[in-house]
Amino acid sequence: ILGFRPMDITTLRYALRASDHLSFRAAARSFGIGQGSLSRRIRSLEDEIGVSLFERHRSGVRATAAGRQFLARVRSALDELDYAVERASTAGRAETGLLRIGVFHSLTSGRLRDIVIDYRLHWPDVSLEFTESDSEAQMTALRERQIDVGFIVGADQVLGLEHEAVWSEPAFIALAERHTLASHDEVAWADLLRQRIIMRTRGDGSSALSWLAERRGPDGTFADVTTFAVSRETLLALVGAGFGSTVVAESATTIHVPGVVFRRIKVPDIFIPFRMVWFAGNDNPALRRFLSHVRTHIAAPKRRP
Repeated sequence: ILGFRPMDITTLRYALRASDHLSFRAAARSFGIGQGSLSRRIRSLEDEIGVSLFERHRSGVRATAAGRQFLARVRSALDELDYAVERASTAGRAETGLLRIGVFHSLTSGRLRDIVIDYRLHWPDVSLEFTESDSEAQMTALRERQIDVGFIVGADQVLGLEHEAVWSEPAFIALAERHTLASHDEVAWADLLRQRIIMRTRGDGSSALSWLAERRGPDGTFADVTTFAVSRETLLALVGAGFGSTVVAESATTIHVPGVVFRRIKVPDIFIPFRMVWFAGNDNPALRRFLSHVRTHIAAPKRRP
């Protein structure tokens, strides 16, 4: 401020307090220093800037016209400085800032929804932004620093990024509501081996196809597997239109698509793995706090409804 040495900020605060109290004695007492020390510091400040800041009289002091203008600007500057220090401090503690999260399914249900709600309760001043996209798009966004953390399906091999398994969700089959299996509460995996399965050929479609290939029947194939280069939403619309059935994670079952029902795959129970992915060089304090929060949330016993 005005080219002063760092210690002169204290002198500026002395002058502001003296102006507020109309007294060097009262100002010095509030700082816990002697009146003479405060008076000398203010006199030195006046000599430095070449103007008298105070009129001194027996009952106290009063700011001069020049002093009032000077101290008003000083007060504004110090308020800004205090604010900047506080913001930097809270950002360093990850209490404020911005966190950009990539998600695979909507947040209407599932483990990630619970994590986000709990995180918001603990750190309400951290702004959250969400991008819904497939695993491939999320990993690209992470490498290009467009998001801070992503949640993807499967993908044990993630090149150039940090990642760890976080949870698994029960697998469901999406069926046309007029499908013969739609009347069942649950569906056996063996029943699906005789059905037409449709999958995506891009983004998470490739991951899902690899995951599906590991769970083929004894003869090594499905009766019919057809792929489409479409979005998740369009794939489900094709299910509703009778083109076939598709496998989804439990968190996707809250998506409403006309003509589509979801049934849990049982015998055996099948689970779809999710991974948390981030760029190791990302120094966003809010990211580090969020990663820790996710690990703590996952490790905690699941609360009963």
